[in-house]
Amino acid sequence: MNDKQAASSWRAEYLEMKTGLKESQIRLLKEGPTQLAQAWLLQAMHNDYKKMKGIKENHPKENNGQFQSSLEDFFKNTKD
Repeated sequence: MNDKQAASSWRAEYLEMKTGLKESQIRLLKEGPTQLAQAWLLQAMHNDYKKMKGIKENHPKENNGQFQSSLEDFFKNTKD
């Protein structure tokens, strides 16, 4: 499955799952964004879709505390 197919599959599923969408949101899901603000709105809908489906992504670049050190360690390393 390529990126376009994956994008359209979540959009179609979101259209079926979500009720009360505005006409502009429906059009955006079917046709895709043409402006930056529309891309932001589409991303917000995608995040809502992932929340509804219970999808959680791991972000390996996030700092989970493994790079923290104490001020005491800093002073030991910089002491001449």
